[in-house]
Order: sequence, then C-alpha cells, then structure tokens
Amino acid sequence: MNRLYFFLLIMIFQLPLTSAFAEILRWGYLNFPPFIFEDKHQVAQGSITDIVKNVTTKANITVRSVQYPNRRAYKLIDAVL
Repeated sequence: MNRLYFFLLIMIFQLPLTSAFAEILRWGYLNFPPFIFEDKHQVAQGSITDIVKNVTTKANITVRSVQYPNRRAYKLIDAVL
C-alpha cells in the first residue's frame, strides 16, 4: 500500500511540470465532406472539426490542423497499427 501512495505522490508532482512544457498538438485530417473540408481560406470546417475545437478548448490544448492526402493518411494509420 505504501508503494501505491508513493506512486500517486510522484504522479501528482509531475502534473505541473508536464503542463508547463506542453507542446502543440498536431491534428491531421482527411478531406471528407461534409464532415471535414477546407473553406476558401484553407481553414478546416465541418461537424468533426467543431467537435475537435470544443474538446480542445475545454481541455486547454493548443491544436494545429494539417490536411493530409487520403492515401498518405491511410499509410500513416497502417504504420501505427
């Protein structure tokens, strides 16, 4: 039981350090209208982007969105899985 408390104490002290050095989250998306698409100003729009914006603003996370070609995105997904 003492090991559990020690582990939790270490995890609690690491929280402020990880939030101080937080990086920008890169969100890669596909062109999949009407759920995700780019407007004339090259900004992602659609219902899925609205969900991502709501979640990241509530979590206080900075996001940079990047559109990938469909074939490249599928290859990246296959590489991860």
